[in-house]
Amino acid sequence: MSEGIWMLLFSSSVSVILFLLDPQWHAPMLQEHTDEVCMSILQEILDQDAPLHSSTTPCARVELIPACMTILRLLAEYNITCRHRLATNVSTYTLITR
Repeated sequence: MSEGIWMLLFSSSVSVILFLLDPQWHAPMLQEHTDEVCMSILQEILDQDAPLHSSTTPCARVELIPACMTILRLLAEYNITCRHRLATNVSTYTLITR
């Protein structure tokens, strides 16, 4: 994906965070598999971009990591099903601790 698309995705992720501050939005967002999308984005960034990212050669896609982590935290904080799904998925721990 081009850098412009990733910047648009970052902007959209900030909007999603604002929606998720209201727990009423959690169920509809989980129906759209927002948690799985965040995990997929994190996996892609950590596999492809994180090794190349540095202060001298920044990668815009790496800026999505905090937004994805915030979205996952908000969903897991208020939704026991999401929390259980993330807790029982070994790749979640691997991904978050990288």
